[in-house]
Amino acid sequence: MRWDWSVVVQYGLLGPVRALRVGVAGEPAEELKVGSPQQQAVLALLASRAGRVATADELIEGLWGDEPPEGALGTVRTYAFRLRKVFGAEAIASIAGGYALRAERSHVDLFTFEDHVTTAEQRRLSGDVAGARGELASALALWRGTPLAGIPGPYAESLRTTLLERRTAAQESRIALDLSLGRVGDAVSELTVLTSEHPLREGLRAQLMLALYQTGRQAEALGVYADTRRLLRRELGVDPGAELGELHQRILRADPALARPAAENAEITLKATEAPVGSSAEKPPTIPAQLPADTADFTGRENLTRVLAARIATTVGQSVAVCALSGLGGVGKTALAIHLAHLVRSDFPDGQLYVDLRGGDPVPADPAWVLAAFLRGLGISEGETAQGLEERAAAYRSALAGRRVLIVLDNAQDAAQVRPLLPGAPGCAVIVTSRPKLTGLAGATFADLDVLDPGEAMNMFTRIVGEERLGMEHTAAIEVVALCGYLPLAVRIAAARLASRPRWRIGSLAARLSDQRRRLGELAVGDLAVRTAFELGYHQLSPAQADVFRRLSLLDSAEVSAAAAAALLGQDEADTEEVLESLVDAAMLESASPGRYRYHDLLRLYAREQHEAEGGDLDDGFVKLLDFYLASMRRLRRIPVEELGLAPTRSTGREFDSVEAGVRWIADEGSSVDAVFNRSALTRPPCGADGVGPLTLAVELLDHLVSLPGIERYAEELAAAARNAAAAAVECGDVRSEARVRHSLARILYATYQIEAAADEAERSHRAAESVGGDETQADAVNLLAMTYADLGRDAEAIALYEHAISVSRTFGDVASEAAARQNMARSLFVVGRTDDALESTMAGLALCRALGDDVSTGYALFQTGSIYLQTRSYQESLTYFADAARYFADVHPPMEGAAHASSARALLGLGEPNRALEYAERAVSVLRETADTWQYATALAVLADVLDLAGQPERARGCREEALAMYVEIGDPEADRIRGMLSDPEATSVPVATSTPGRTSR
Repeated sequence: MRWDWSVVVQYGLLGPVRALRVGVAGEPAEELKVGSPQQQAVLALLASRAGRVATADELIEGLWGDEPPEGALGTVRTYAFRLRKVFGAEAIASIAGGYALRAERSHVDLFTFEDHVTTAEQRRLSGDVAGARGELASALALWRGTPLAGIPGPYAESLRTTLLERRTAAQESRIALDLSLGRVGDAVSELTVLTSEHPLREGLRAQLMLALYQTGRQAEALGVYADTRRLLRRELGVDPGAELGELHQRILRADPALARPAAENAEITLKATEAPVGSSAEKPPTIPAQLPADTADFTGRENLTRVLAARIATTVGQSVAVCALSGLGGVGKTALAIHLAHLVRSDFPDGQLYVDLRGGDPVPADPAWVLAAFLRGLGISEGETAQGLEERAAAYRSALAGRRVLIVLDNAQDAAQVRPLLPGAPGCAVIVTSRPKLTGLAGATFADLDVLDPGEAMNMFTRIVGEERLGMEHTAAIEVVALCGYLPLAVRIAAARLASRPRWRIGSLAARLSDQRRRLGELAVGDLAVRTAFELGYHQLSPAQADVFRRLSLLDSAEVSAAAAAALLGQDEADTEEVLESLVDAAMLESASPGRYRYHDLLRLYAREQHEAEGGDLDDGFVKLLDFYLASMRRLRRIPVEELGLAPTRSTGREFDSVEAGVRWIADEGSSVDAVFNRSALTRPPCGADGVGPLTLAVELLDHLVSLPGIERYAEELAAAARNAAAAAVECGDVRSEARVRHSLARILYATYQIEAAADEAERSHRAAESVGGDETQADAVNLLAMTYADLGRDAEAIALYEHAISVSRTFGDVASEAAARQNMARSLFVVGRTDDALESTMAGLALCRALGDDVSTGYALFQTGSIYLQTRSYQESLTYFADAARYFADVHPPMEGAAHASSARALLGLGEPNRALEYAERAVSVLRETADTWQYATALAVLADVLDLAGQPERARGCREEALAMYVEIGDPEADRIRGMLSDPEATSVPVATSTPGRTSR
C-alpha cells in the first residue's frame, strides 16, 4: 500500500532507533523525539513490519515476554497514542485490535539494507562483480552502530541478534568481492578485527588466510589455519571444514591460482576462491561419518541397549527418534551413546554426525557454531551457509529432509541447547547425553543411567584386567569393584591401572582404595580421573547449591530426608528441598523416592573433599539435627518439658497424629538417626547460648527411641547407636550419661530376648549411676535388672530388686519410675502366688500413672491390671480394665489399642460370649494390621485363631496361626514353639483363657 504524503518519515533501526522527517527538496531533515526506550521498542516492532499489523498480544509479548505487568495492554495503547502525537494521527493505524505503521519499505533502513544485499547477490550471479561490491558497500553504509541500541524486550533482542548476523554476512560477502577484485590492502586489517569478533566463523578465517597470502605473508596465513584448528578442537571438538583445509594445502604448495588477481580477471578469480551457489549440485552428496570409535570392551546395559535400539527402529519412520541419556558424571552416558550409535548406524546410510556440546564447560558450545559445523559435514560450503541461528537451523533441517542421518549430541547442557540441532522430518534419529534429564525434549525416550549392577561391573573389570589375572584374587576383585561404587568410569580406571601394572596384586589396589581419603586420588590413570568427571558438574553449581552439596556430605547416612537436611543446614525445609531437587536435576544427588536424597559413594567423598578445601569442619549441623529429632520425639511422647526441668530444644520438631505415625516417620529417618550418633560428633563441646552438648541431646533421644513400640525391628541399629554414645560418654568422662545410655542398651537387648546380655548392661548402668550418687537412671536400671531376673525364672530375687527400685525412685522423687517398678513387680508377685499383693501393686502403679497425667503409661497400667484379673479368672473386672485401656490408647497408641481388644476377646471367651469375642478379636486384627508392631499383630492373630476354633471355623483358624507363626519366627519370639505345636497336632486345643500369658507390656 502507498501513502500519498507530502512529508515522509524515514525510520532507522540499524543503530539507535530514530525517525527523520524529510520535507520538500532543500529543507533539512528533522529528527523527531521518539520517547522512552519502551516506546521506541513499540516503534521498532511496528517499523520492522512496514505496514503489516502487529496484534496487541504480539506487542505485549515483544515488550515483556511471558511475564507482562498488570495493565500491559493499557501501557501499549498509551505508547501508540504518544507515537501518533509525534508522527501524526494517521501514521499509526488501529486495525483488528492491533496496530500498523503506515510506512513504505523504502522508508525503513532495515529493508533498504536487505534490498541492497539482494541486488548484490543478483549482480554477482550475473557476473557484475564490481556492481555487486558497490551494492554491499551501500548496504553497510546504512549502519550507524549497534542495531536497536538500548531498546529492551525479547523482540528487540531477537531482532538485534538477527541484524548483527546479517551485517557480518554482508561484510564477509563484500570482502570476498574485494579479494576477487584485487583490493587486498584494507582487507587484512578489517579481517583481523572481524575474526577476533567472530573467532569460529571459518569463512572469515579463509578470507584472512587468502588476504595474507596475497600480500606475501604466507607464514602468517598458515598460522591462521593452525590457530583455527586449535580453536575448533577446543571449542567444538571438530577439525576445520574441507574448504579451509583445501585452502591450507593450496597455500602450502603455493597454488598460482591464489595469486592476487588483476581487476580484469575478477570474475575468474572469484570462481576459483569462492564456490558459487549451484556448484555443489555437480558434486555427489557428502556422507559424514563422524562417530568416535566404539569402546572395544563395552560391557553391560544389554537390556537398555536393546530397548533403545528397538525404539529408534520403530520410531524413525514416523517421526524424529530422540533418545536422551542422563546421569551423573562417569556413569557411562557417552560410552553407551557411541555404542548404541554404532549398533544402529547401518540403518542410517546417509551418515552420522557427532559433536561434544561441552555442557559442563564454563562456555558450552553455541548451537549456531555447531550447526555451521554440521552443515559443512553435510557438504554445504561456507559460502552457502546462512549466518543466523534460525537460518542455519532451517538450512540444517532442509539438508536433512529426505535423508536418514544419525546425530549424536554428547554432553548437552540443557534442552534449549539441543532443540535447534534436532532434524525436522522423519528418517533421522538423535542420541543425546547430558547430566540433567532433558525433560523439555518433547517426545524423547528418556533413560536415566544408574551405576552398573555388581555382575556387569565385575564383567567389565575382568575384560580389561584379563580372566587369568584374577586367579586366586577373585574376592579382592569383587572388593575393588564395590569400592568403585560400580561406577563405570571408576571401574575402568581401576582395571586400567592393574592392566598397566602387571606386577601389582589386586588386593594391593583394594587396600589402597579402602582408604577413603585416598580413594579418589587412586581412581586416576592417564587422562581419565573420577575427580575430573565430578568437577565438571560441581563447577556448574550455584553458590547455594555447592554449599548444600558440601555440607550435607558430612552426614554419613545412606539417604536423608528434606526435613533432616533442612535441620542439619539450619534452613527452611521448603527452600532446602528446592535446592536438593536442583542438585538431583544436576545429577549431583539421587532421589529414590519423593523427598529423600542420597549421594553416590564416590560423589560423597568428592563433596567432603570440597568441604575440607573450603576450610570446613564438623559444624553445629549435627547438633541441630539431634535437636530436631529430640524435639520431634518429645512431641510424639508428649513430654512435659518444663515440669521435668528439661532444657528446651531450639527446633519445634515434627507434629504427629498418632504414636504409630511417629514410629513410621522415625523408622524412615533411620539412617540419618543412626548417623547423628557419630562418636566424634558426640564428643564435641556444647555449642550455642544454651550450652547443651550433643551427648546430652543424644542420651535423651536414645531414651525416647527405645521407648517406642516395635523397637525390635531396629534393635541392631539402635544397639550400635547406644554403643557409640556409651563410648563417647566414657571418652568425655561423663559417667551419668554413660549410666543412661547403658540402661537404654539394656532395654534394647531385653526387647530382643537377649536377657543375659540385657542383665549385664543393666547391672553396669546401675553401678555407674550409683557411683555418681544415684538418680532416676539408677531406679530404671534396677527395675530393668529385676525384669531380666523375672524372665530367667528368678522372681523372688526380682521382687527384692523391684522393691529397691521403688525405694530409689522415691528418694529422687521419680514417680514415673516408681509406677513402672510397681507394675512390673505385680507380674512377679502373681507368679510366686501372691495374687492379692500383685493386685495391690498394680493398683498403686495405676494410681501413680493417673496422677502423672501420662495417657500412655496409664493405658499400660490399665492393661496390666486387666491382665492380672484375666489370670485370676475375674473376667468381668478384666474386661472393664481392657476397655478403659483401649480408650486411652485409641488416639495415641494403636498397637496397644489392638492388644487391649485382643485381651478383651479372651475375657469374653471366659464369660462364655464367643460371638462378642469374635467381634473384639476381629477388631484387634483390623487395628494391628495397619501398625508396625509385629509381636502384637501376631498375638492378635493367635487370639483370633482360638476364637475361630470355638466358632467352628478350623481352616480359617489354621490360616491365622500360620501367619502368626511366620511373624513370631521373624522376631524370634518363643511363642512360635506353641503355635508350631498346635499346627502340627490338629487335635491340640488353645491355651485355656485363664492361663494365657499376658502381653509383654512393660518393656
